[in-house]
Amino acid sequence: MAPLWMLLVGRAAVRRHWYLILATGLLWSLLGILVVIDSLDGALHVPDRWFGLILLAEGVSSLAVGVSALGAARRLRLFKGVLLSIMAVLIMMATRHSTFLLAMIFGLAFTVDGVVRITIASLLKFTGWRISVALGALSVAFGLFHLQPWPTWYAGTVGYCIGMFLILNGANLALVGLRTRRLGAEEAGPPAPAAEPGSLTVYVWTPTGQATTPAGQRLIRRYVASVDKAGRFSTGHAALGQGDDLYISHYPAVEIDRSPVNLRSSLRAGPENDVPGRFLPSHAAEVADWCPATVAVTLNGIDAARLRAFWEAYRQNTTYNFISRNCSTTAARALDVAAEGAFSRGGHPWRTLAKALTTPEFWAAAFLRNGARSMTWTPGLVLDYTRALSALIDPVSSVPSIAWKRVGWRLVRNWRARSLARLHRITGRAPEPQPGPTEA
Repeated sequence: MAPLWMLLVGRAAVRRHWYLILATGLLWSLLGILVVIDSLDGALHVPDRWFGLILLAEGVSSLAVGVSALGAARRLRLFKGVLLSIMAVLIMMATRHSTFLLAMIFGLAFTVDGVVRITIASLLKFTGWRISVALGALSVAFGLFHLQPWPTWYAGTVGYCIGMFLILNGANLALVGLRTRRLGAEEAGPPAPAAEPGSLTVYVWTPTGQATTPAGQRLIRRYVASVDKAGRFSTGHAALGQGDDLYISHYPAVEIDRSPVNLRSSLRAGPENDVPGRFLPSHAAEVADWCPATVAVTLNGIDAARLRAFWEAYRQNTTYNFISRNCSTTAARALDVAAEGAFSRGGHPWRTLAKALTTPEFWAAAFLRNGARSMTWTPGLVLDYTRALSALIDPVSSVPSIAWKRVGWRLVRNWRARSLARLHRITGRAPEPQPGPTEA
């Protein structure tokens, strides 16, 4: 699975600059080593408060954008702003208690993430599960190192975390540069700007059959499975349509036993669980045979020709596997193929990437991809991944930037509206409508 930024920029565009990517990764890792040494030797030459100021500026910006945003974008930006602001305040306080609290937060986060990775990989046994176990063990080691006080009694927590982040991401970036260098011109693919943009629709049947799930059960039912009164589990279903003649919906030809007795043996990605599969002909036929989809999300700005070429090759093998080759993995692979090189189609891929890196949708999409890599794709993951991609590559709904004038006007307008409402309740008079800003 390629990194999200490489997918959106396109392998062809990345290959042309592999040496810059390699050099950037090496410099990033070197800088991380220096920061780690600086934080662990007891003599801090780079004050933690500088990192806190950067986080605070980003948090305030996210809160400002969240005030004027709507729907899921509003929730994502407000959550990001609150989280970054809290972390920034703790870093800038630079007291014994704040550094201890940060160490506990980072330590528990790394430890829990590692334990979850090891548990899921050992249970599912997907392709590359041993690497996932090793990464989980490394995460647990990082977490335990944060939880114990040696060698700086938590004073170097912030610098150590930042340094390790730079080292790991720099090493990953350098590896991407080396791998891209070895890509042939045919494997890298044609330049993305030559592609004609199109649109596709992702259909998701959630495990519960409802668009919303109770908050107490959302994590399991939305992203994993739902269990009915008889004990049978359901993971839902995901499909993808493009145009009037392309429909991607992978389903087992024979119904899989979903009883609790067969659950553990089914959660294996090995060939012993391969079964014959079938591809449903159209969305209308699937709805007639089953029920309407719970949610449908339209994604614009995709490469329709690349998607059709992928489907022609993929459908030659009908094998279905509940973990490694299911409806959701098929839809997710089709999404990645269709979205590859989306940032290059505008002519400024790196500028678009730099802008996307400041949005919570990019990090949400990357987080969902990492979650799928640690276990497998599920309909809930595909749904939220599609929504995040839509905010990043949809030319109609481009990635929003901070419109300070509009943010300020909305704050003033909302304050005036509340003041007039209070005056109306006191005097009994109807408030006069407030004029909006003059449109250009």
